[in-house]
Amino acid sequence: MRYEALREFCTTQRQTELIDTLKKIDNVKKAAKSIGMSERGAYRMLASMKKRQNAVGQGDHFIAMNNLKDTGLHVKGTSTLYKDGEPTIQWVKTDRTAEDRIEAMRGAINEVVEDIRGTEKKTKAPKIVNKDCMAVYNIGDAHIGMLAHRDESGDDFDLKIAESDLIGVMQRLVAASPPSETAVIIDVGDFFHADNQSNETSGSKNKLDVDGRWHKVLKVGLNVMVQLVREALKKHNKVIVKNIQGNHNEHSATFLAAYTAAKFENEPRVEVDELPSLFWYYQFGKVLLGSTHGHTVKPQDLGEIMACDCEDIWSSTRHRYWYTGHVHHDQVKEYRTYKFESFRTLAAKDAWHAGSGYRSGRDMKCIVHHREYGEIQRHTVNLAMLRS
Repeated sequence: MRYEALREFCTTQRQTELIDTLKKIDNVKKAAKSIGMSERGAYRMLASMKKRQNAVGQGDHFIAMNNLKDTGLHVKGTSTLYKDGEPTIQWVKTDRTAEDRIEAMRGAINEVVEDIRGTEKKTKAPKIVNKDCMAVYNIGDAHIGMLAHRDESGDDFDLKIAESDLIGVMQRLVAASPPSETAVIIDVGDFFHADNQSNETSGSKNKLDVDGRWHKVLKVGLNVMVQLVREALKKHNKVIVKNIQGNHNEHSATFLAAYTAAKFENEPRVEVDELPSLFWYYQFGKVLLGSTHGHTVKPQDLGEIMACDCEDIWSSTRHRYWYTGHVHHDQVKEYRTYKFESFRTLAAKDAWHAGSGYRSGRDMKCIVHHREYGEIQRHTVNLAMLRS
């Protein structure tokens, strides 16, 4: 009965199921086991509900100062009452709507992650690989979940098409690339078209054309990423995955990484970088890769950022590359200390981009690097190749 008070703070069906079970079995470990959940996952769910309970129980805008860090609320501002020069009470202005969306997404992904953790079976590594080469598969803004109609934007696009195109192109790229020991899959951001069920961009609140409910879009996107990793494992001994945050998927990029890491938890050949930083780096011999979505910084500033962030390894590398997205078309520029490149997308144009005159081609690239010489070859699969 001690967990019954948490019922109103459940945001998912799985959380409600846990509370119902705890009402019958007043033991977290036994209750979790009875519904096929890990003990760790159950405690994580309870902690999430208790944060919401603590916040509401103290009042939406009235929180003791020493409890502020435990509320889990999205804080926008504070006001403090002082008595005799000492702070006594703090009023906290919070964004309940934003927090509700984030909490709903967090609850959904935690449920899925616990159910699939370590479920991917180990696969045999390829017998012949080149240890001096690294294949980098750059996924331009995938925008999974976007809806477009041929009559309005020139091409049809929906969940089914996005899934088929990404997997089909990846299969062709893997087949064309050399058997490098290391593969890096970089999602340069905006893997999902919408970040939550509001179907609008998080920052500018632009309305988006989306194919289906957010949970359906999430499910398809998660499955696509798993399939892409599986394809890379067929050719490469080690697969590194990085999902960059974009302006369309600030939160779901983190969830995508968490899901992929959990799915391949028992596969030692897969390494998923889950850190939420907007800038990501990877060193391969004398090669230094950097990736960011491109919506927060100009290309000409990336060199200084890399030199600052990678101070310890900057001087030990000679071939430095920045891979970005955001603009949906090819851009390449070589600066004194690094080379910058942005990539096309496989996604069709939505109504806004079509009406604004965007007409870039659609393809995906695999760039092969040698640990001593940098880029030595690249392979491109144009989307039209799948249609022929």
